[in-house]
Parts: sequence; C-alpha cells; structure tokens
Amino acid sequence: DRVRGYDGAGEAAARRGVYVEAARGIVRAGAMATRTMLDAACEDGRATSIRTTGHHRTRGELSGENALREECVAARLSVSLAPWASVGASAGSVSYSPGLARRDEERQRFRFEGEGLQAASVDLLLARDDWSCGAEAAVTSAGGRAFLIAARFSGGRLKGRLGCGHMSREYWSPHGGGLPGVSGGTNGTSAWLELEYRPTGTLRAAAEFLLTGRPWRSYYSELPDRKEQMRVQAETRAPGLGTLELEFLTRMKLKSDDATREVAVSRGRLSLRTCGSTPAVLTFVRSSSREDEVETGTLTAAGLRWEWTTGERSLLSAGATSVSASGDPDSAVAYEPGLPGRFALATLNASGTRWYIRLKTAVTDRVGVTGRLSGGPARGQFGIGVCLDLKG
Repeated sequence: DRVRGYDGAGEAAARRGVYVEAARGIVRAGAMATRTMLDAACEDGRATSIRTTGHHRTRGELSGENALREECVAARLSVSLAPWASVGASAGSVSYSPGLARRDEERQRFRFEGEGLQAASVDLLLARDDWSCGAEAAVTSAGGRAFLIAARFSGGRLKGRLGCGHMSREYWSPHGGGLPGVSGGTNGTSAWLELEYRPTGTLRAAAEFLLTGRPWRSYYSELPDRKEQMRVQAETRAPGLGTLELEFLTRMKLKSDDATREVAVSRGRLSLRTCGSTPAVLTFVRSSSREDEVETGTLTAAGLRWEWTTGERSLLSAGATSVSASGDPDSAVAYEPGLPGRFALATLNASGTRWYIRLKTAVTDRVGVTGRLSGGPARGQFGIGVCLDLKG
C-alpha cells in the first residue's frame, strides 16, 4: 500500500533503508531493509565494541568512525483477531562487516561473534480504552532467549502499569530495547509495579516497586546480582503556597565478589516549591547506607534555591546547600540544577556548605552567555566561570 524511504544521519550512525507495508482485511504485513554505518572499536580485523556516543574526539574514536557496516532485513506479519486483540510474528537477519568478536568477560557488550545473527519473535496485544496488555517471546541464532509481559490500566483516580520480563545473557538484538531497570547491554530479569492515585486535583500519591536480577557483570560496571527498590511519593498543591513533595526510597542490592554482601540505602526527601514569579525551592534530604545490616554512612542535607526572570532573555538563579556527612554515605546531593547528571563523587557530598549565583543570558537566538560564581569546600572557597553557548 505504501513505500517509505529514508536517508539520514544520526548522532552515532548514518542509515539508509526502505520499509514496505501492506494490509488486506485483518492481515497486515511489513518488510524492511536497512544499511547502517556504525562507529566501532576494531582489533585484529574484528569489531570488539559498538560505540553509540557519536563523538570523534580522539585518534581511536576517529579511526573507528563508520568502521562497522550493519545490514538488516526483517519482516512482520500481524492478524487482528478482534478490534481489541491481535497476534503477530517477526523475523530478521543482520550481517556485519567486519564481523564481531567477544571481549573479555567483564567488558563485553554482546555474547555472540561472527558476521551474522538471526532473530524471531511472536507477540500478542490486547487493548481497550482503559487498559492494555502485551506479551512477546523471542529467540536468536546465538542461543539468546527473551520474554516480556506488561500491562497498563487507568480508571477514575487510579492508574498504573506492571510487568515482568527476562533476557538471557546471550540475548541481543540490533533494534531491540531493554526492560525497566535492565539495559540491553546487561540483560537479566526484571519485575515492576507503578501506581498513581489522585483523590483530588491538588493531591497526588504514587508508589513504585522494582525487582531486578543480573548474575553477571555489565559492560560498564559491576552491577548487583539482585536489586530491590521501593519508592513512595506524595505531592500536594496548596493555593497561594506552592507544591509540597515527600519522597521515601529504599534500595537493597546483593553483590557477590569474594563474599556475598548485602548493601542497602534508605533515603527520605522533603521539598517545598513556592508560587509566584520568583519561586523558591527548599529541600531536606536524609540518607543512610548499610552493609550487612551495619551502618556505613549517613548524610543530612538542606538546600535553598531561588530563580528570577530578569527581562525576556535572562534568568538569574542562586542557591546554597549545607551537608553533614559521616562515614561512606550514598551520594544524594545535586546542589546546583542545570548541570549534567547528579553529583555522584563523594567529595561533592562531603560535609560543608556550597553556594552559587548564576546568570544565563540569551544575546540572540543562537548566542548565549552564562556567568557563575560559586564557593564551597569541594571546589575551594571561591570560583568564577564564564560559558559561551553557540547554536547552529
């Protein structure tokens, strides 16, 4: 019925391909063929890792630019059993030039080697206006197995989603995604439940439960064999006052190295955001870390932050955070918003008071300037920085 072609470049790959889809009655069929040039690190004529950042800064990154060619063909067939139910099957084959080679056990990204991989899956989808449920099972020619079942519902003031899934260590798919709490690079078993309840327009309560298991090391770092996480949140919006949030998080990890260790973190957070054109945010955090039921560190932090809009193109913000830490606590402080990620280094969550004043100004639509003053024990008593932002 229709044919689509595309030719574009992403951050990490240049892709060319075609997709064809046809439908008749309750049957729908589709087919695709793609050729993608990927960045990769190569050793002895084989690709040992696939790079997805898109950066070409070092000699190694430059030499690996578009070093791996991926060619994929796939087809899918689905049948509508009813207006609210359908079943489908998919199959695909991918080839690589040069071929892929396994790395050492601790740093590998994939569990197959060679020039090609084939995958097939079957799926079922049930959907109504206020709920939906889906399930899928897949296998690969490298011995990988995966399954997933998930559902979501919404009725009145309550909505949620739940599911479980498993990806074996050998499972990998070039166009496949991951499970909540489980990335496509590490795989594993995962189960999750998320609930949200809104009794009124100004009150919200939510809860999240997550279980994951990874009995191996990931590509990036050593992950726990098992992880259990629970998060409970409550939020209320008081007219004329602002938004009050209360959050409690508990996380337990089981690690195996020379001996099995149980590592747990409990964290409570209270946040108040005022109304008005110059909102202030007050945050209080209390965190406790334990290993085998023995407390290894605590952290208590209080922070205050303001934002002022000055003119049409400028934003002035200021804040301060006071931290009291002992032992080896879990990092919980992000005292200056707008910087990438959370401050995870222990020195930035050490005892002391930090402050900053920052002015962001858009000179034109494509040119911006940011100036920043800061102080604190982690970066010295006083610091100044200027940044020029260019777009286009």
